[in-house]
Parts: sequence; structure tokens; C-alpha cells
Amino acid sequence: QQIAFALQFGEIEDTPTLVDQERRRIANMKINDISNLGPDGKIWAADDRRRMYNLGNLLWHSDSSFKPTPAYWSMLQARVIPPVGGNTEFLDTRVAWDHLPQETKAEIKDLIAYHSLIYSRAQLGFEAFSPEEQERCTPVPQRLVRLHQESGRLAVYLSAHIGAIEGWQRPEALALINHLTEFATQREFVYAHQWSVGDLVIWDNRCV
Repeated sequence: QQIAFALQFGEIEDTPTLVDQERRRIANMKINDISNLGPDGKIWAADDRRRMYNLGNLLWHSDSSFKPTPAYWSMLQARVIPPVGGNTEFLDTRVAWDHLPQETKAEIKDLIAYHSLIYSRAQLGFEAFSPEEQERCTPVPQRLVRLHQESGRLAVYLSAHIGAIEGWQRPEALALINHLTEFATQREFVYAHQWSVGDLVIWDNRCV
């Protein structure tokens, strides 16, 4: 039912990025199982490679920004939730842009950033990518500021997947991205969803 519903919004992504993701609890590649369970239904060991990789989901990110055609919509449904914590937080990157100082807007409006899963996982010390996985994770250029067509508003395209900016030295690029992320994730710009079983949240990755 969820696949049929999702198809009303457009084509569904079904391409894994990591080889390990092909050994999944849910075989249908059109569903991304955000879970800590293996195909046998048991919780992954603390040092399981897939668990280490999935910790990257805790970082602020925009879904599939590391692909030439990023995700348009995403939807997430709660099936089993933890007794404590587990909230998912969202920020409106149009609001973040609106509140940036004018000099910062002028500095970043034409910049090109490079996105890769390797960049986001490296922030948490995960570097165990095979050669095949590294090939799948070639950095992809995206505008750092882009127009949200329906609202006509500009948005800062931020993500933990950013690891470089065209024409910038890497330390300076990362310092800028960290500064922008800290600014954009101020509490007044963030919505925290506290899950109940059965909740389905849909969001627009072009401005969230």
C-alpha cells in the first residue's frame, strides 16, 4: 500500500548505495528499512558494519543529495518505536536562508558543493568502503543555494553529505558548511516529530 501511495508522487528510488544494503530484512528495494534489525529479525551487534554505517542518519542531511537527481519527496512511517527518544527533526531551509545576513547570502549564493555518502560517514569515523562502494559514492555537484519552484523562495541546500566546495580549500569549505549548519539548526527553525506507531510523515527535500 505504501509503495502504491508513493507512486502517486513520482518514480521511487530503488538503487542501493552500499553492497551490504542488498542483504536486507525487506527484499523490496523500493522500501528503505530504517532499522537496527537483520534479515533474521535480530538486533545487529554493536560493531556490525551496517550499524556503524547507519549512524550517519543521525547527522543533519537531505535525502539522496549525493545523487545527480536528488530525492524530491520522502516519506517515513513508524512501525516500531523505542520507549525513549527516537524523534526525527526537520528544518525549513528557506527560513534559514531568509534569516542569513546579507553578506553571507552574497558569499554563498553561487557556490557549488560536492555531496557524497563517504563525506557524511567520515564525520563519524566510518571509512570501511569497498572499492565498489567508493565507485558508487563519487561526489556529486549541487548548488548550495537553490530555488524552490512552488514557493518561489530560495533555500540553503545543506547536508552532512557535503565535503567540498568548488574553488575552495577543503578546510575553509568545511568550516563554512559547519557554520551554516549551526545557523540553520537553531531551535526556532526546527520541528521535532515525536513518533507514534502508524505515523506517516512526508516532506519536500528541496526545502527540508
